[in-house]
Amino acid sequence: MSSSNAPNRSGATLAELLVALPIIALLGALAASVVITSFRQSGRNDGALTSSRELRHAAFILSAELRPLRPADVVAITDTSLEFESFVGSGTVCSATGAANAIEILSEDVSRSAANPARTAWAAVPQAGDRATIWLANPVPSMAPLPWTSTLRAVGSSAACNSSLLRTTTARNVQLQLVDAMPGQIQAGSPVSISRRTRYSIYRSSNRDWYLGRRSRSFALWDVIQPVAGPLASSSLGGLQFELLDSLDRALASPDSSAMRIHIMLRAPRKNSVPAVVDSLGVNIALRGVDR
Repeated sequence: MSSSNAPNRSGATLAELLVALPIIALLGALAASVVITSFRQSGRNDGALTSSRELRHAAFILSAELRPLRPADVVAITDTSLEFESFVGSGTVCSATGAANAIEILSEDVSRSAANPARTAWAAVPQAGDRATIWLANPVPSMAPLPWTSTLRAVGSSAACNSSLLRTTTARNVQLQLVDAMPGQIQAGSPVSISRRTRYSIYRSSNRDWYLGRRSRSFALWDVIQPVAGPLASSSLGGLQFELLDSLDRALASPDSSAMRIHIMLRAPRKNSVPAVVDSLGVNIALRGVDR
């Protein structure tokens, strides 16, 4: 049989390949499209999780620090900042030395073995520049104790309460040296509360993103602002908004005794989202010590 009559396998293979190439290219393009779509969706999901996590983190931190506040603890408020007296610690006076402008409070129960409410409890380490409020006996026995406030000049330890009947441990007690001369009616058993001027605000960092920031003040100096959560939406887009509301939900321009709650709105941009999406979370903080 003549070889000219044999099928041209190389020609058929080439023709088949030419037919298959568009299909292969189409399948490749579809596969690439699936991968790209999956990658983009993964990025969007990751962006949603990131913004949601940061919003929840910011809400948790703000709630934890603001829930102990009374109306009198709120110092100043704007749309994008809140200044207040943050709780540092509390204790009970066991000795007072007027000549040295110093009081001693019972030591902290480090072991937590004894449930004694008179013992000192710290939420943060006290420092010079913090504010000490001491409740004094009212000259009118039927009236509530009177608060007296001074600034801490120094914090140390003391053995002045060694003979105090309030003392239940051998640990040295905490000595608070005050800037102001003490009134004569500070007595053993008087409660003491320590607070620190603190401010939350939105700020723009060096990387151009916006963050919830926290800073505190010692005497007249503010420390460097520290990031708490973010990135948030920009200040102009409402990344952080504060409102101080009264019992009728009317916004107050400045803090006063009619304040009932603090409303906080947080917003964060969702990364890798097209079109742009901004997630939001609202928080309400009821103030203590007010009639509802």
